[in-house]
Formats: sequence, C-alpha cells, structure tokens
Amino acid sequence: NLYNASHLFFSLKRGLFIWTPFLLLAIVGYPKLHSLSPRLFWLCYLVPLAQVLAISGYYDIPAGQTVGARYLSSVLPLLALPAALGLAQFPKAGAVLAIISVFLTGGATLIDARLPAGLENPLLDFYWPEFLAGHFTHNLGQSVGLKGHWSLLPLAIMVSTCFGWLWYKLG
Repeated sequence: NLYNASHLFFSLKRGLFIWTPFLLLAIVGYPKLHSLSPRLFWLCYLVPLAQVLAISGYYDIPAGQTVGARYLSSVLPLLALPAALGLAQFPKAGAVLAIISVFLTGGATLIDARLPAGLENPLLDFYWPEFLAGHFTHNLGQSVGLKGHWSLLPLAIMVSTCFGWLWYKLG
C-alpha cells in the first residue's frame, strides 16, 4: 500500500524521516556502502525494503499511540550504517540533521511517548504546548529537586557538551 509506505516515512505522526531526519543520510550513504561491500549493501538495502513492503500492507499503520515509525524500529541498525557513511560525506549537514533528530525524538520522549488521539500535527498540537508549560516525564533534574524547565538543565548540559565535541571534531 503506497499510502501506508508514505505514512511510515513522511507523516507528521509516525514518519521515520520526519522524526529522525538524520536517517535521510542513508540515501547518500548507500552508494558508498555498495563500493565498500556489495553484500553488506544488499543486506542493508533489501531488509529495510522488505520490512517497509510487508508493513505497508498491514492494516494498523499507526501502531497505537506511540510517536514515530514503531514498525520500522527493527531496521534502524541497518539504516544506521549507510547513514553513517552519508555523515562521513556530509559531516556538517549530518551533524545538523543529527541535532534535529535528537531534539525531535528525544524531546517527544521527554514529554510523553504516548500521543493523545486525534492530533493532526503532534509537534505543534501537543509537544510544543507541553514543553512550553514545563510538563515533562520524570527526569534527572527532577530527581535532584529542579522543577519545570530547570529540570532539563542536567540533560541540556550533557547533550550540548556532546554535540559541541562532535562539531569540534567534524570542523
């Protein structure tokens, strides 16, 4: 089902490439993978393709109230290798896509991995208002007594330090 396949990749609710745009680098990484190892290329290409073909024919594409393309989670390791090769070709763009991916999926999980029913755009209709209100799942900052947005301070320090180091190494 072509509609279901496009939903798995590009819908605002479940789209793999919407919520994790870093994986778009797999597209540019596949040719490099093929030149390095044709067998590994075919494994990393055909298994995700078979998964998408099989799941797109399934009747329950939303997969419950979770954020992201849950039915494609089993192929993430096979997309990670060509995406890493794409990152090697486009390090700065890849770093930006990685940051966006971490903020989108990490931020959604930080608020609530379960979506309320009936949302057209979970990012704007649910996650952004919840973030602005300071409604987060229990986190390290809350464990040490920080409240609201301040509870994100330990996480923000850790993530920004890691991305700063990554940006320095790629520069």
